Amino acid sequence: MKIPFLLLTLILSIGCSKTPKPDVQEVKESKGPSVQELFISGNKHLEAKEWKKAIAVYKKAENVEKRWDIYLNRGIAEIQAGDFNDALNSFDLALKNGGDKEPVVYFNLGNLYQERGLYQQAVDSYRAGLVYVPAGESSIDMIINLGASYVFLRQWDAANETYTYLQTQAPNNPAALHGLGMVLQMQGKYLKAIEKYDQVTNAFPKFAMSHYTKAQCFAAKKKYKEAITSYQAYKRVFPDSKYLARVDAIIKKYESKLK
Repeated sequence: MKIPFLLLTLILSIGCSKTPKPDVQEVKESKGPSVQELFISGNKHLEAKEWKKAIAVYKKAENVEKRWDIYLNRGIAEIQAGDFNDALNSFDLALKNGGDKEPVVYFNLGNLYQERGLYQQAVDSYRAGLVYVPAGESSIDMIINLGASYVFLRQWDAANETYTYLQTQAPNNPAALHGLGMVLQMQGKYLKAIEKYDQVTNAFPKFAMSHYTKAQCFAAKKKYKEAITSYQAYKRVFPDSKYLARVDAIIKKYESKLK
């Protein structure tokens, strides 16, 4: 079964790239701005979504000192700018310049692999990152995306185990139940998947993804009235979705089937 592009996009949106907090390190002497000043300047461009400007500043910072956090943030900006090969190279440099024990590097590298459809590499990255998560710190986002990678690889047992573990770590996070529903949906067990998604939408009515995927399951069973209701719920709780035009077209199509 081919994974729908929108479903893939929605899953990936669960856990997005993260920018590490600026790591204040010893500043080397230089004739121009210090590496930390450049790093902070690049971060401001990153926060303002000025990707090209951020990349340019991080490259200047690299010329002063090679630091893993500079390469990491440059990679994040390069992803947003659509420069995936450059981002992969930046994350590799982050690992080689002090970031090999930093979970945030592996998390963003895993996200890049997942976005490019390299799911086994994503799994390897997430699992490597989880090893370095300090005790007491959250690893929820990485576990969520690890589960999604297992789903894409159709490794159902590993996906179910990951999402079940997530439930114990974050019982108030809807992503675990949603992930269990997603496994059932991808296996073609639509009615069982709907039951899981119902649990999510009842407990977390503003979790938009479960409304959308539940609509997909209803449509697969040719329950178009129910599918329309779920799509409308998705629109209501996620009015800023960039897929609203597509959802409206689907609703219109299903309404015509009910006439």
